[in-house]
Amino acid sequence: MNALFFSSLSVIFQNNHKHPILILFFIFCSCYLLISKIQMFSINFNGYTWKKNKIRYIFLLISIFLLLTLHMIAIPCVIILYIIISVYYKIIKKFILKK
Repeated sequence: MNALFFSSLSVIFQNNHKHPILILFFIFCSCYLLISKIQMFSINFNGYTWKKNKIRYIFLLISIFLLLTLHMIAIPCVIILYIIISVYYKIIKKFILKK
């Protein structure tokens, strides 16, 4: 996923050399995420019910919408969305279990 992210960024920024700081920021974030213990949600479906797969269906629908509207730019957006949803889902899950 990391290789796909950076290869899509290189295609997007290929004619624009004004974003080296942004790319360095993504490199540092990527290095942190590669060694962190953040658990990502699995994309494997457990049946087809909404209740068991709500997070997967939401991610899939948003990803399809982004791919249809943004084309190549959607690839890094989908990967960032996957990370954000995973972190958010784990925080919500911990918060619900504490109650």
